[in-house]
Amino acid sequence: MTKRTFFGLEIIGGRGVRPADIARLPFAAFWCDSAVRSSQTHDKVTGEWLVRLSDWTQFSELFVATGRHRNMPRPPEVAWFDRERDEPEQTCFGLDIVRKKFVRESDIAKLPFYDFWHDSSRGSAVLHDGRTKETLVYLHDWKAFSQLFIETGRHRHIPHLRCPAPIAKRPSAG
Repeated sequence: MTKRTFFGLEIIGGRGVRPADIARLPFAAFWCDSAVRSSQTHDKVTGEWLVRLSDWTQFSELFVATGRHRNMPRPPEVAWFDRERDEPEQTCFGLDIVRKKFVRESDIAKLPFYDFWHDSSRGSAVLHDGRTKETLVYLHDWKAFSQLFIETGRHRHIPHLRCPAPIAKRPSAG
C-alpha cells in the first residue's frame, strides 16, 4: 500500500517525497522559498532524488500551523502572560478566528494558495459584514477545505478524489 504524507504526496522508500510532486502543488513557489538549505537524498532503488521526509514534514507542520515557512521573518513573540484575553484564536494556516465562527477572506488572500482555495469555495456561503466591509468565511467551511487539502493536496471540486492513506507519522529520531 502506498504511504502518503502531507498534501497527499507519496512517500518513496520511506525516505522522502519527489520534488516533481511538490511542484504540482498550488504553493510550489512558496515551498521553493523555504527549501533553501534543504537537503535531498538519492533513492538507490528508483534512482530519484528526493526531498527528505523530515524536511517535508517540518515544512508542512509549520505551514499548516502558521501559514509561514522557516525563511520568513518571525513575528514578535508574545509571552503567554502578556496576551490579551480577547486575542483571537487561530486555526489552520495561522488564520485568526473571528467571532468564534469565521475567518477573514482577506487573511486567506495572503496565503500562497488563495486562487486554489477560491476555486474550491464556489457554492459556499460567506457573510459580508456591513459594519466592517469584510467578507467572512465560515470556520467550518475553512476547516473542511483545510483538512481535505492537507490530507490529499486537492479540494472538493477536483474530480476523481480517492481516499488517501492516513498521513504518516513523523519519523522517530534514532
